Amino acid sequence: MTFDDITTEICTRVNDPLKDTYGDRAEQLVYEGISMLAKSGEFGEEDIPGLIKTKGIEIDELTHPYQINVYGASNDLDNKNVLKIIGITDDPNYIERSTSTFKFIRITIEEYNRLATDTELNPFSDELFYWEINNFLRFFPIDRLTNQYIFVHYIVAPEEYVDTDELVGIYSKSFIYQVINYATKQIRAEIAGG
Repeated sequence: MTFDDITTEICTRVNDPLKDTYGDRAEQLVYEGISMLAKSGEFGEEDIPGLIKTKGIEIDELTHPYQINVYGASNDLDNKNVLKIIGITDDPNYIERSTSTFKFIRITIEEYNRLATDTELNPFSDELFYWEINNFLRFFPIDRLTNQYIFVHYIVAPEEYVDTDELVGIYSKSFIYQVINYATKQIRAEIAGG
């Protein structure tokens, strides 16, 4: 299914099969739908393989000590337009680069703040906590990060497509149809709202 097939399907569903009225809006909504649905957490990595990226990072070589810049124009993830962080791992193939291995556990800022008053919440010796704040991933306890090589797994924004680009393979068919449903619903709401 090409990008053109998708926008044509959307426009056909809103009685504009020649795309002369809603063609541009359908294109905008395809990108919006892909980004929104990819970030929602309702779809697995198998549904959006073209958006899943992984970046290996040597913690000691970061610009900002013990924190990873993941969002914004000059981030530590190859300056990709990152939509969402999926998780962090260390990789057995790179164990020789790291001094030890850890299980990386995402926590909220509120959970991090509770660590100051409740030591029972501290991570076990084989765990590292991380959380997002502003454009950064931060870690606790940071002393465990010395000489660590980690992998950040994340979702990027979709590329700009041309009409002939084949999107099956970049996305699953079920994901594509959810994007079509999303865009159709948005255009119908705009038509009804006037």
